Amino acid sequence: MNNIAVLYARGEGGINKDIITAIYWYKQAAKEDNNARRNLGYWYFSGMEGVSKDLVESLYWYKQAADNGDYVAQKKVADFYRYGWGIDKNDSIALEKYISIYTPLSKLLNSTLTQDDELLLIYNQVCLAIGRMHARGEGCEKNYETAFQWYLACRDYGEAYLYLYWCYSGIVVKDAQKALQQLINNRTAKWKDVYGLKMLADHYAKGEMGLSKSLNIAHEIIDEAIAIEPNNPNYYDSKGEFYSMQNNFEKAKEMWLKVKALDATFYTKNNTELNKYIQKQVK
Repeated sequence: MNNIAVLYARGEGGINKDIITAIYWYKQAAKEDNNARRNLGYWYFSGMEGVSKDLVESLYWYKQAADNGDYVAQKKVADFYRYGWGIDKNDSIALEKYISIYTPLSKLLNSTLTQDDELLLIYNQVCLAIGRMHARGEGCEKNYETAFQWYLACRDYGEAYLYLYWCYSGIVVKDAQKALQQLINNRTAKWKDVYGLKMLADHYAKGEMGLSKSLNIAHEIIDEAIAIEPNNPNYYDSKGEFYSMQNNFEKAKEMWLKVKALDATFYTKNNTELNKYIQKQVK
């Protein structure tokens, strides 16, 4: 029944797309199936394609799945409390729920020879959320060292590497070599942090943190960021800055125009090095 709902939601299997019929079948399946409960939570949370956004209804279905052992739904319920989506924001309950997910999920992942990417991603998101809440003092006393330990608990997760970079840059301990290693780890992580790629590219471009200056490597890394987020003007701006450092005015201008095409107001909000370089060349 859940699969029938998916076919109606996508308009596949030789049938016309019909979200209302899809919701009907999801609700039939949701009497017993966690995937259907989670799907209903998603549709009411998103509020699109003819389904009215209803955070209370969304939370209801996520809770149904969560109460029946679905880790994705359990994490989503914690998010509802953390961000106050349709309910009163409650950091203490959110933190408690994140921690309650971590313990069994950690044991499960440690006991299986083959990692489940979906479960591993939820595990990482939970660890990062607990770390961020300790770093900010949300639902607990602010403690950067505790946050640091939760970031370390993450596995192959770029955003955690980015926060570890800042921890090693002086927030918890000063170790430039370990700080740099976190950005290098991010480059090969299963889930990369795109801003972390930009930071590593910047360090190569400027020869910082003990790296030999290499604009060629900087270009390679920023191209990886662009491949992940092709519509983000920040990364074209960085690539243009690298061209300007090579005194390649034409290529720098191409990137400058690309940025403006993606966001016409970008340079009114951000007077970056590329913008300064282009303006200088024009004058």
